[in-house]
Amino acid sequence: MGNILKLQNLKNLESLSLQHFPESLNIQDLSAFLKKYKNVEIEFFFDVNISDGYKNRLDALIDEIIESEVLGRRIRYNDQDEKKLKIMNSRRKSNVEQYDNDV
Repeated sequence: MGNILKLQNLKNLESLSLQHFPESLNIQDLSAFLKKYKNVEIEFFFDVNISDGYKNRLDALIDEIIESEVLGRRIRYNDQDEKKLKIMNSRRKSNVEQYDNDV
């Protein structure tokens, strides 16, 4: 993620969806990426094997996303707070209906 942040040719990026992220993904780098690309619809789906401690750090980032009211952000992992996921789903830029049934 740190290397992706250094890329300069992502100006035309409209959406990004990545899956099966391991716990080794640096949450600070993820947060920086989300802040840098405010107009990009971004989804990150994490592995089923992430620890409770990592889930807690993701929850803190999710809370930050919800408080910021930025559109187009979705972070998903097993057993996450369904209410928070629904909030993120409701703020999708497109295909909201498709994701409302995911929870």
